[in-house]
Amino acid sequence: MLVRIRTGKIRLIIPMPLFLAEQTLEAAGELVRLAERLLPTLFVRIKNNPKMAGFRHVSPGRLIELSGQFFEEMRRCGRWRMVEIEAGKQHDLRIYVDFY
Repeated sequence: MLVRIRTGKIRLIIPMPLFLAEQTLEAAGELVRLAERLLPTLFVRIKNNPKMAGFRHVSPGRLIELSGQFFEEMRRCGRWRMVEIEAGKQHDLRIYVDFY
């Protein structure tokens, strides 16, 4: 994934490899699932939090796993542009997010 930002004379390109995000989420998911087994009372309190009302029936480890699957699906789609923003009177500010 490439994040490109152009403003006037400044051009900034930030490469963000999706496979690293996938691997990081996979490792974090395994750690969270381990913590769910070792510290079940903590996760019960998290699920009972009113701010988490929409996620009470899904474990945090599963949410992280689903995020990783989302990145995997984005990589399978091939090359495409997710975001294209042009702002300013003469489109001085441009932001693009491209997937390769």
